[in-house]
Amino acid sequence: MNVHEGAVRVLLEHNANSEGKNGSGDTALQFAARHGYEGLMLLFLEHNANVGAKDRFGVTLLYHAATRGYETAVRVPLEHGAHVDEKVRSEWTALHVAARYNFESVVQTLIKKGANINIKVVNGYTALHVAYLHGHEGMAKLLIDEEADVDEVGNEGRTP
Repeated sequence: MNVHEGAVRVLLEHNANSEGKNGSGDTALQFAARHGYEGLMLLFLEHNANVGAKDRFGVTLLYHAATRGYETAVRVPLEHGAHVDEKVRSEWTALHVAARYNFESVVQTLIKKGANINIKVVNGYTALHVAYLHGHEGMAKLLIDEEADVDEVGNEGRTP
């Protein structure tokens, strides 16, 4: 436990509002996910914070953690009922953003937790399309090894 977790625990045990929002409109749980503070995430969830909460941009806890490559923080919302294939307002999933930023451990965790490896976003792209578009050869290989469809066609008629 770090110093922040101890302080937060005391506040929550004295009925601090875990759903209150900061000046940016984020709950404490959303802030913790964005910064990879899995211990804090667990504390807030123990005190009934909303695992399905989205920020003002429609972004989920899972997506925030995946965007930054926080593999352990990615597991927290999944182990508390978050939907692994939920799309954010941009229509991307956590799998797509993890492939975009080449976070292999996050992609592996999402796949282990049941992510649909061939799910398409608004432009018809799968995570494999995204990996190739961003030049992540190792990520593309990982996705192919996990049964990504190499012949999946996006809306523009392009395969990965």
